[in-house]
Amino acid sequence: MFPLKVEASRRFFMEHFVSRISTARLLLVSILFTLGVTLLRLVGELRGWSSPWFDKTRAIVGITWILPPVFGFCFAWKLWHEGQRIARIGRAFLLGVLGFALNQLVEATVFQFARISIYSMLLILWAVAIASAYLQYFAWPALCKILITYGLGARIPVVVIMFFALRGHWGTHYDRPSGPFQWSFWPTFLWFGFFEELIYWVSFTVTFASWAGSLAAALAKRGIDTTEELEVGMS
Repeated sequence: MFPLKVEASRRFFMEHFVSRISTARLLLVSILFTLGVTLLRLVGELRGWSSPWFDKTRAIVGITWILPPVFGFCFAWKLWHEGQRIARIGRAFLLGVLGFALNQLVEATVFQFARISIYSMLLILWAVAIASAYLQYFAWPALCKILITYGLGARIPVVVIMFFALRGHWGTHYDRPSGPFQWSFWPTFLWFGFFEELIYWVSFTVTFASWAGSLAAALAKRGIDTTEELEVGMS
């Protein structure tokens, strides 16, 4: 009974909220909600609120791991019911997983095993990130465009916050870039703030959300197929 109730609740939400709101408004709502979570994380860190919710390394409250798949699912569901569908859902799923895995693999290995300068490491990371995001365009162009817009809308406020946090030495994760690097303000902001956020983390958002979007497409297609079977059975 419980799985049935969950499925019914999910369908009610998707059909009565996501399917009725316009794509542009859904995009705006998602960006504003993400901004709210970003500001909540910032205030929590500045005021020293409890861990692990507002930890300065891996906090639960954040915009990286939860929001992209949730909104990716909603965007894909919306596009599917607007008629902007894809024929090869399996390929979209695999490309989403591949893009996400490439980003994670390069981030996990290039900084530890590559005997090159930090600048070369970052350029490799960003090149792979761009390629990973571009793979999602082949999978589902309409969804990829929306996710890039969402990713920029989510990460531009972070860039602004990082600018002031680095200038003011706020003591948050926004002014503590990863790695043992002691750089002056502008190199730190440009390399670890501006470019890192708007290239790598936008790509991360696009690939992670695309993977969830392909699941939404699969569920939406199954719902349509089930409805058609019922209609055929009743005729």
